[in-house]
Parts: sequence; C-alpha cells; structure tokens
Amino acid sequence: NKGSSNQYSQPNNQYSQPSNESSYQPRGNSTKTQLQVLYTHQKTKKKKSWKDGKLTLSGTNGSLYEACPNPGSSGGAIDSLELSSGEAKNLMDGCYGDDCLESEKFLIQVEGPW
Repeated sequence: NKGSSNQYSQPNNQYSQPSNESSYQPRGNSTKTQLQVLYTHQKTKKKKSWKDGKLTLSGTNGSLYEACPNPGSSGGAIDSLELSSGEAKNLMDGCYGDDCLESEKFLIQVEGPW
C-alpha cells in the first residue's frame, strides 16, 4: 500500500514545483497545426525558386522551418509571422486558398497538412 500511495503522489508534486513547469503541456488552445508549405525569399522576382518547408501555427503565431534542414544546422525556425485571427482559423480549418502568406523574409504558399 505504501508503494501505491507514492505512485499517486509523485505526479501531483511534479507539476506543483516551479522548476518543472516548462515540461508541463497544458491542453486546450495550445495545440499546434503543422502545414506543408513552399517558401521563397525572392519576393519581387518574376520567376521564383521555391523550397519545401513546414509552417507550425500556434494560435495566430506561425513559425517557418526548412523541411529538410542541412546536417549541422540547428533545425530551428528560419522565420516567424503573425497572422490575423481569420487567416489562422482558415489554415487550421484546412482552407488554404491560393494567396501567399508573407513574412518579413519569405513568401509562403500553403500546400496542405504536414
């Protein structure tokens, strides 16, 4: 009986300690949507060269990643963008449209779910 009481008390203590808060993942609106995209830095060029990427949405914040990061690279986000609530809702609902999203560095065309 002693062992089972420790088993149930352990998780409660884990989440009440401030040092472990970063490992806690709350449920609800914190879900992230990942989308397959094409992106280019050639915003004004008539014939653009596109690269494969991944766009991760969390609320109205988007982060752009290379689909296949080069070995030795950090694999972190290469750019970020802020979407309107309408744009974010459409993307999360699967309505991608033909328009490109624009971040500070890139044009981004959403292709579908990741």
